[in-house]
Amino acid sequence: MFEEWMAAERFYTFFMPLVVLIMVLSISVYMYVLIYTERGTKASKVGSLIFFSLLVIAVGYSAVGHLTHRTWLSQNDYIHPGIRDRATIIGFETTEDPAIVNAYRRSATLGENLGNLDMYDSERVTRSFPYEYIGSRGGDQHYFTYGETDEFVFRMDGQVYWSEEEDMLVGHEYRLTDERFEDIGFYNEHQVIFDALYLTVEEKEVDTDLTHSPETVTNMIGGWLFGRQFY
Repeated sequence: MFEEWMAAERFYTFFMPLVVLIMVLSISVYMYVLIYTERGTKASKVGSLIFFSLLVIAVGYSAVGHLTHRTWLSQNDYIHPGIRDRATIIGFETTEDPAIVNAYRRSATLGENLGNLDMYDSERVTRSFPYEYIGSRGGDQHYFTYGETDEFVFRMDGQVYWSEEEDMLVGHEYRLTDERFEDIGFYNEHQVIFDALYLTVEEKEVDTDLTHSPETVTNMIGGWLFGRQFY
């Protein structure tokens, strides 16, 4: 797959811009020929022949290339700086701003985007969640206690699902199918992307004293990406 991806990327990011550039220059030259040569002369005929020959070649090449590599376009729609930290256009590589990369890597859609990319394999991961639920605020701000006597509190933003089974976190781990993709800027995920939290406990009232300064879920559970958490 890597070779196919690189061939498609070269087509759309190098050859197609080059074709457009050549055709823009050709149109400029052809307009000059039309303006400064008399119609029907040898120079005019040669200029028209060259221009329309180039146009046919460009259109034919573009059409065949697009039919061959068009899957790349649909795949590329799912790629953002949180998945790939650089891009190349006409041979020039540009690197994304680290702040933008970090913001995208906390995006709630990161897992969905990774799941739609063919160069990633996904594996479902579950983990027990041994914390007591003490309620929520605003519908998606959930609070849990921890510590020997449950004296501390942390908060998690997101949706909770109620289950008759055990309390657990559910996520997916995404790994590149070919590590060569790392060489062109793709992240080979080593963290689990959070999908859902399932709880079996009954909702309790939130103690405002305990939740005055809650810890973050990202500091409580390592190795997982929980998206954007607001505090």
